[in-house]
Amino acid sequence: MRRTFALGIAALSYAMLAAPAAENASPNQGAERKDAPEKKAAQSAPVMIWRGKIHLGDDPGIYGDAQYSGICAELPIRVVRFDPSNTDEAKVSLVLETEGLETFGGYNGHVITVIAYEPDPNQPFHSIERELARAYFTTADKNRKVIDVTPGKGSGPFYLSVRLRSDTTVNPGLYNDFLWKRLSYSSDNVYVKFGFN
Repeated sequence: MRRTFALGIAALSYAMLAAPAAENASPNQGAERKDAPEKKAAQSAPVMIWRGKIHLGDDPGIYGDAQYSGICAELPIRVVRFDPSNTDEAKVSLVLETEGLETFGGYNGHVITVIAYEPDPNQPFHSIERELARAYFTTADKNRKVIDVTPGKGSGPFYLSVRLRSDTTVNPGLYNDFLWKRLSYSSDNVYVKFGFN
């Protein structure tokens, strides 16, 4: 009786463990799923690259829990293709999020620059910079700015930096002090890593 009971419990446990896998199995495993386009759209939702608190501006100490970088901060990123054999134009949307970013009317705003670092064809083990995009971050952006970048058609990886610089057309002493809090991305054909390695 005890042996039969133990075997019954073991069979029930195995059935419970196997049930989720059976529920999730597709009846047409080789066929294309109807929800594939929705999944592709979900992959394009912003993915976090970096999160933190960098204080930009000309008045150190306003944000006690943030690292003060002065009037500029620059983050290195590496853009990698899902399929290196596909050399179509790589496309990525970078999303910068801030807190307390404000600009005065009549000024351009804080400058965002995306730079590619590429091998120098004239000097081995040297790189050259190529500006990929430049945009201005203003009050109207409500602390969230999206920049579309096309790093190139090669197989990659592509080495980029995202630079955020205070608006220095404003007189010194009147700079906006704000926090850079997050860098994210979305893309259908590449993924992005923080740092060059």
